[in-house]
Amino acid sequence: MTGVRRSGGARSAMPLGAGLKRDHRCDLGPAAPTAAQTSARQRTRKVTLGRGPARKGGDVSGASAGRSYPFPLVLCGVALGPFTFSLLTTAVLPLVPQLVTHFDTTIGSANLVVTMAFLSGAVATPLLGRLGDLFGKRRMLVVALTFAAVGCLLAATTDSLLLLLIARFIQGPGTASIPLGIAVAADLAPPERTRFAIGFLAMSFPLGAVAGFAVGGAVTDVFGNVHAVFWLLAVLSLLAIAVLLWLVPARPAVATGGVDVLGAVLLTAGLLGVLLALSEAGAWGWIAAPTVLSFVAGLVFLGAWVLVGLRSANPLVDIRTFVRPAVLTANLASMATGAAQFVILGAVSAIAQSDPAVAGYGLGLGVFAASLILVPGMASQSLGAVWSSRLMGRHPASLVLAHSLVGVGAVLLAASFWNSSAVALVVVCAVGFPAFGASAASAAVHIVGVVDTSERGVATGMNILLRMIGNAVGLAGMSAIVAAVTPTGSGPPPERGYELALRLFGVLAIASSIPLLRRRASIRPRATEPSSSQA
Repeated sequence: MTGVRRSGGARSAMPLGAGLKRDHRCDLGPAAPTAAQTSARQRTRKVTLGRGPARKGGDVSGASAGRSYPFPLVLCGVALGPFTFSLLTTAVLPLVPQLVTHFDTTIGSANLVVTMAFLSGAVATPLLGRLGDLFGKRRMLVVALTFAAVGCLLAATTDSLLLLLIARFIQGPGTASIPLGIAVAADLAPPERTRFAIGFLAMSFPLGAVAGFAVGGAVTDVFGNVHAVFWLLAVLSLLAIAVLLWLVPARPAVATGGVDVLGAVLLTAGLLGVLLALSEAGAWGWIAAPTVLSFVAGLVFLGAWVLVGLRSANPLVDIRTFVRPAVLTANLASMATGAAQFVILGAVSAIAQSDPAVAGYGLGLGVFAASLILVPGMASQSLGAVWSSRLMGRHPASLVLAHSLVGVGAVLLAASFWNSSAVALVVVCAVGFPAFGASAASAAVHIVGVVDTSERGVATGMNILLRMIGNAVGLAGMSAIVAAVTPTGSGPPPERGYELALRLFGVLAIASSIPLLRRRASIRPRATEPSSSQA
């Protein structure tokens, strides 16, 4: 079975599913399917798995010899890893009040349980992405999920807050399962299904988040303790590893060189400094010495990382590729999307839980009931990811990303004006959240399309990393705005603080689409892949 690769108008046959070397100057766009491709689509595609000797620089399939599976089933196997980690991330959020009681600690310490995985995940994501390019993406995907499983097992068996924090830190590298899953799907997909495959992986994130909101509260209510959630997450992580090894074939690595150890250390120190300052500024104070020192030290280390990367023969991240306009604009867009999403999640949750008799606004819901308001929106977000793959069959991914950002900004602005009832919040989230799914999918497709195959793992990893930094910026920014409008000793924060945060970050999301729209005329549609709508 063959597909068609186009280059300068010439066509040459190549196996379906083989990775295409990406043109650094191109964006993913539409192309009409050839007769050979149309005929090929009429036959059932299967991914054949077989054991073989290890290849230098690559990895070896864990599937039994002679087995073959339909591509959609293999894609589900890949998506189970990111789905599981997304579920793990949100399942912990409803546990925060129970953590305060269970460990007899403060709300700040309980929130640190959530933050700890965020910090270690931000550090591990680009490193595991680079190792995936060098030694095999599937292998590093298994490593990332193994960290998550071990951390969940430790969390499920401890009654010590310190050990729980350590367990959450160990779980953090599971974040890398998201970009690694995207890179694996892009490598395995037949050329005309690349956009669909990436959109399907992007859909797994919000689905996992939806399940996490429901599972975290429900399991805790049923079993009456926080350990049950981590036992369930440990089992799911181990299941994801088993399915990945059984269904998903390995592909040889295509990158060469080594790991920039000094660059990894500098990036780790820089990210920890910046993210620690952003996450703890609300508790320490924005101009307090620990906040300022942490932030400045992080910036210094990041500056040193850039200088080392420019001089290194094998940098952890190719700085020149990272700052190319086609890559940089998409990464900044992902950062704006990440900030906007955490602002609306935090604002909606706070408004839903506020007691109108005390605060003068809000719905007076409990934590679990408030999280259910977000479930329809998170579910519709997954539909947005699939829908965007259809759009990218007719339009460049950068254009879809730009329009998605406008939608993201619009939903934040709508929430800032229409939030006085549960129905209003549900409708705003359900109608507007597909823009978040479309943004995640189109950013991933765009990044995969403008970097070389050998850079997919680290490039998608950096894109996810900047989205996570955006998450931290969104939470910190909203906290700062709410604190600024709350008079000292006045009790609950006023509603206008959340509304101002929604409006500010909504406008920033719309503004981040401008560089993408300005580049539209200079980006030619790709001619290497037919429409994903045909898949």
